[in-house]
Amino acid sequence: MTLVILGGPGFPVHDELLRRARLRLRGERPPRLSLHSRVVLITTAVLLAVGAAGFLALEWCRSMDSLSWPVKELASLFQSAMTRTEGFNEERVGIG
Repeated sequence: MTLVILGGPGFPVHDELLRRARLRLRGERPPRLSLHSRVVLITTAVLLAVGAAGFLALEWCRSMDSLSWPVKELASLFQSAMTRTEGFNEERVGIG
């Protein structure tokens, strides 16, 4: 799940974050994140949080009924991450 979430933003965002980290390590103040990076990171966080809350609320007494509270949270976060970043491949199911 962590690798899927980290891979979602893409190379331009990773590159910008690594450049910022290098500047901070040198003691320099990095420039503000680009609009693209801010939109990608905020959208990713919001979609993961809203999706996880939705799965948790809708499946609390159904498929997650026998799970403990921490496992319910992790399962809902996992479901949210997988639906957010993996997508739907039309070619595999014969639609496209």
